[in-house]
Amino acid sequence: MALTTTSNENKTRVDFLVYKQVTECSALLKKASEILNDTGDTESTTLDNAMSHLKCSVDMVDRFLEENA
Repeated sequence: MALTTTSNENKTRVDFLVYKQVTECSALLKKASEILNDTGDTESTTLDNAMSHLKCSVDMVDRFLEENA
């Protein structure tokens, strides 16, 4: 039984650390999105494309956090 308890404790510890790191990444992605948006460049297809991918990343990270709260 001790092996199962240790395994469960390790999983809980790892899950917590992953959640913490993903939360930090979420904040950084949102800050990056804000900074790119503040450039005001509406002519650049490249920046527009980057913003679209960044928005998708923010959405997916938020979804992960919701599913693992």
